[in-house]
Amino acid sequence: SDSGNTALVGAYVDDVDANADQGSAYVYERDGAVWSEQAHLTASDGAAEDYFGRSVSLSSDGSTALIGANMKMIGGNVKQGAAYIFTRTNTTWSQQAQLTAVDGAAYDWLGVAVAISADGNTALAGAQGHMIGSNFLQGAAFVFVRSESTWSQQAMLAAPEDEVSLWGDAAALSPDGS
Repeated sequence: SDSGNTALVGAYVDDVDANADQGSAYVYERDGAVWSEQAHLTASDGAAEDYFGRSVSLSSDGSTALIGANMKMIGGNVKQGAAYIFTRTNTTWSQQAQLTAVDGAAYDWLGVAVAISADGNTALAGAQGHMIGSNFLQGAAFVFVRSESTWSQQAMLAAPEDEVSLWGDAAALSPDGS
């Protein structure tokens, strides 16, 4: 967080119960010079090999977390990927949304990279395997916006080339999300 008092750490190969490599994320809070675990976050629909926590981002006030799960199966789409929004009220964290691409497909790997705006209302998720036209592995990034507690896809940002580029492997977003 901007204050330096909240930290979010992904653990994407963390085994959760019997689910190998489901993944998780940890929230730490600082009080003076002492850091303490505040929350252990997992997806409500977590499954083996989701890689939840592959990428993480935190709003400037530390109250909204964006967590990528690039290997998540969506419907029948193997490794389509997803990103999850968690929000904090006082010291309690709750899952607010699962973000997926409107035209998501198998092997998109959405969530391999994520970034969230300072106010926590704009999310960016890279999908390095997303197919554009007939170009497999061209890659894309997806912009999602929040209105109250509802998230919707606003745009797909595609690689400018018409070739395999694995575009979307890293992501950054301006503080105001524009």
